[in-house]
Amino acid sequence: MKNIAILGATGSIGLNTLEVIKQYKNKFHITAITCNKNTAILNQIIEEFSPDFAVITDKNSCNDYEIKYKGKTKVLCGEDGIHKIIELSYIDLFVNAISGFAGCIPTIEILKKGKEIALANKESIVIFGDLITREQYKLIIPVDSEHNAIYQCLSGEKQSEVKRIILTASGGPFLHRKSLEGIGVKETLEHPTWRMGKKITVDSATLINKGYEIIEAHHLFNLPINKIDVLIHPQSIVHSIVEFQDNSAKALLSIPDMKLPIEYALIGKKHGDSIIPPLDLSKIGHLDFYEPNTKLFKGLEISRQCAETGGTMPAVLNAADEIAVKRFLNGEIEFLDIIKILEKTIKHHKTIENPGIKDIIKATKDAYEFAKGVIV
Repeated sequence: MKNIAILGATGSIGLNTLEVIKQYKNKFHITAITCNKNTAILNQIIEEFSPDFAVITDKNSCNDYEIKYKGKTKVLCGEDGIHKIIELSYIDLFVNAISGFAGCIPTIEILKKGKEIALANKESIVIFGDLITREQYKLIIPVDSEHNAIYQCLSGEKQSEVKRIILTASGGPFLHRKSLEGIGVKETLEHPTWRMGKKITVDSATLINKGYEIIEAHHLFNLPINKIDVLIHPQSIVHSIVEFQDNSAKALLSIPDMKLPIEYALIGKKHGDSIIPPLDLSKIGHLDFYEPNTKLFKGLEISRQCAETGGTMPAVLNAADEIAVKRFLNGEIEFLDIIKILEKTIKHHKTIENPGIKDIIKATKDAYEFAKGVIV
């Protein structure tokens, strides 16, 4: 039986991971789960799966929960609890579904322990990609649908024969809009194909998310930025494409459901049971592909430029975006102001080349503070 730790168990990826595990009851034991402050859902998970440990990183929420909890699961409070979980030698696989910068340091610590990780926290690679060694990258199974598709398509292939990677993007809710003026929060969160957390849904609408994925693919698959392209594919059936030197291409197709890449990561990089509905192309009828409108959706090119600059710049991009999206969701700024905050924060930053962890953390904190004060 494989021992699993799920970091960020109460979020979208965490809950999908639990759904997959339900299908393989005799194959997995949930050793540990973590959350920030959603103790209501955490408690439901504890009651159903009886993990050995549960970590609540928000200390006030944890203290309140501990007073009421009478079960056998050991409850740990604060971020130190996550570090204690990572130290457990008998965990076979970590699922890192923590969103944002908070998930980055756990990724680094897990990799240093030589443990396998199913990674959904894209910020780990965007921000710290240059600090992760090629040996450590071998321990990562990407859970993003696009990168998992590429991972599978590259299985058994020679790196030298890869011509380019094509990341597919749904285009988000504003694909056919000719103007992004006056867009509100409610319509931004109405994604046409995926059900995700608020932050990643907004990033999908601005195409910043796809920019992050370019940076991820660059590091995960050891390819230069200019060999990674993006195509808009509204049906979200083709999850990404690998093109080879002979101009042939491989793609992974399925209905859009995050349980599929999670299942592939959990059961050991192979195809499992029929956990999602079958793909019926005759009912879908057609698959469309478009070049992204980078003049309207500036986030994609901003991300690509930050990737090419490297150093601390991707960390600054991520920090500025976290703050800008939060300000948008709080009703403080307009949709188009997200890009303005990114541009101003990036322009303000002086890039440090070949940074260490401390340099990246400082650049992140500085960018947070600057982006909070940007007047748009």
